[in-house]
Amino acid sequence: MSSINFLLLLCFQLEEEIATLRSVLDAKILEAGELKQKLGITPLVEFKDDFKHGIQVIKESETLVFVASFHSVHNETFVLFGMR
Repeated sequence: MSSINFLLLLCFQLEEEIATLRSVLDAKILEAGELKQKLGITPLVEFKDDFKHGIQVIKESETLVFVASFHSVHNETFVLFGMR
């Protein structure tokens, strides 16, 4: 078997495996959707939960904590010197 034929065979096998994995993934996604429906988890509930989690992550981020503390210190300075 030539190296080109061997590579073509490998490529074909990989494409078959990818198709199989996509099929399995589609079935799992469908099953997850059915379970969520039985549990009463709607897309809106998922969106709200994801949004709340995202906001919480932002609130707890080091950058926001730093900016908030920096802002707080400078606001106190402005108040002390009557600049606000």
